[in-house]
Amino acid sequence: MKEVKKKKGSATLITILVTAVILTVAIGFNWYVREYLRFAEVVKKKSEAMLKAYSTFDIVNFLILTGTLTEREIKTPKLEGIFEKEILPINGESFKIIYDDIEISIQDSNGLISLQSIDEDALKRLIKNKGFDNPEAFIDRFYDWIDTDDLKRIFGAEKVDYIIEGYTPRNYPLQYKSELCLIKDFKDACKEIEPYLTLLPQSGFNPNTAPDDLLKAVLEIDDKDLQKIKDFLKIKPFQKDEELYATIGKIVVLAEDFSYKPSGFFEIKVKVMEGEDSIYSIYSGIVLRGNKYSPYIIPFWIEE
Repeated sequence: MKEVKKKKGSATLITILVTAVILTVAIGFNWYVREYLRFAEVVKKKSEAMLKAYSTFDIVNFLILTGTLTEREIKTPKLEGIFEKEILPINGESFKIIYDDIEISIQDSNGLISLQSIDEDALKRLIKNKGFDNPEAFIDRFYDWIDTDDLKRIFGAEKVDYIIEGYTPRNYPLQYKSELCLIKDFKDACKEIEPYLTLLPQSGFNPNTAPDDLLKAVLEIDDKDLQKIKDFLKIKPFQKDEELYATIGKIVVLAEDFSYKPSGFFEIKVKVMEGEDSIYSIYSGIVLRGNKYSPYIIPFWIEE
């Protein structure tokens, strides 16, 4: 009788163990299937967003190449069912496609500070206006970052100063703007000033396409004068120094022949949105100076 009970207890234990193993495998397989389906949905959504971004970028390129370029916008032929208006701003202002949640912005490089030929005084004022001290150090360290030698400027930083950071200066021109955040002790400042800088060249300064903070830095004006400029721009764009001088008593220091108009170098951003989040984005430069192979040039291209 005792022997039977022992065998019965062993069988029960084995049954419990087998059941536990089966349940574990089933739960694991179920989790794997759910994760696989979730991953497949993410890939599908990402792929669709990528196609939308590429398609939208091609549309914008076409409009830039075929439209009429003015001081602050591109006038395009009427395209039914694509954009809400026929005029595309080139001052970085976002606009959307009617049929989808896609944000686009076009920024003229003459409305920014070019990192190829820095307006040092304007950049120093921009850094100060953003609440950061010692803008001279940023300028010196930027030049130390891109020059080919290891000779440190007065407020600069060279290889020996980056030992604790775990990397060294590039000693070559920037490839991406994000590299600015690697400059010693200026990570926070970089995040604030990066939107006002460009890797593209510029031919002058265009107050018609410059953001407010940059207008204050380049023209060395206060909020009162800034409002005067914005009031003027509601009526018409600035086209010459006399108009700007009559408005705020200032002129553009750079050559007037090349200012007050777009440079032909643009930053384009295309974001496929889902609510407040960006699913996929393209950030690119475009140069409206073609060659025998193409009517335009793409100097840089970033996808995220």
